[in-house]
Amino acid sequence: MSISAIVKKALGKVQEETSLSALIREYYRKHGYEWQEANIIAIRDVSKKNDNTFSDCLAVVTDDEVSAYVCTTVPGTTWTDETRKKWKISQEGVFCLGFYPKLWTFGQHHGRALKQVGPCNWYIDADKDKKQGAKEKVYRDSICGMNVHRKPQDGAKEVGFASAGCIVTRYHSDLDDFLKRLGWVSATAPKKTFNGFITDTESFPLAGQIIGQIILR
Repeated sequence: MSISAIVKKALGKVQEETSLSALIREYYRKHGYEWQEANIIAIRDVSKKNDNTFSDCLAVVTDDEVSAYVCTTVPGTTWTDETRKKWKISQEGVFCLGFYPKLWTFGQHHGRALKQVGPCNWYIDADKDKKQGAKEKVYRDSICGMNVHRKPQDGAKEVGFASAGCIVTRYHSDLDDFLKRLGWVSATAPKKTFNGFITDTESFPLAGQIIGQIILR
């Protein structure tokens, strides 16, 4: 049986009992997270180190649907002192896991994007293992431009300089669909703010089911 068939069978069984959206909403309720009309979840795949590829998941969840997309939640690995100076960044960073109220709003960054407007905690992933180590430096309550956007090159295999801490989708069409599901459907963006739930494949029990939605698209 193919991986796609296995995922479809597993998800079908889950949805017969309780929809994935309902399971996620119940998880939010148990943890005291605010549920919005559209909810953003970024899932970091910590089964391997940061290898400069798009190996994570970005999802938007409503009462009825879960839509998931391939992305990176960690920076590219090719930054140097020279390129940091060129792009005017002091240090590339990684979101600390957690729930961040009113983290993003609609804006522009390489086209339509989400712009960070609320504070987050982030750390410097010195060993690039995609996990927050006890000795890795953490910056708290920071508004530092950790946005959600696309890479200028559609479908790129490597992250490169597309991210110094932003969440970046691999495919342009994915980001377009993501933003539409959040409510940006006309020329002018509505005034909305979105919470951000940043998690990983070890911490979030529903991570695998959400990532499975990518295969079903």
